[in-house]
Amino acid sequence: MQAVIAGQVTMTIVDPPPVSGPLRAGTARGLAITSARRHASWPDLPTLAEQGIDVEVGLWTAFFAPARTPPAIVARLQKEVARVVRLPDVREGLARLGVDPVGGSSEELGRVLARDIEKWTAVARAANIRND
Repeated sequence: MQAVIAGQVTMTIVDPPPVSGPLRAGTARGLAITSARRHASWPDLPTLAEQGIDVEVGLWTAFFAPARTPPAIVARLQKEVARVVRLPDVREGLARLGVDPVGGSSEELGRVLARDIEKWTAVARAANIRND
């Protein structure tokens, strides 16, 4: 983002938090968002699909624990994260960054991971991208 602002590069694809300040300050201009629908934080910023580009890239962040973490501890962590992301001041702060908190379960995260792995594996194969 700093390279765009400094004029060292003409554009970049970036997660919402690092760009939210420059967008609000007017030091960067958004061209499109990669999600399926416009975001409430930037209602005038079109999606890539609206620009005629058939690409959707959803961004997410998750908490992970070691595989053998006791279920009771995992359940407590999930409960607390879900509680915290529902706090009004936390929601407002995350919304300013363009982040929509979910606070879901391990099973929901597993489905998201499986879906994204399948999607991006297919993209990599189609583009002949290999991880050697």
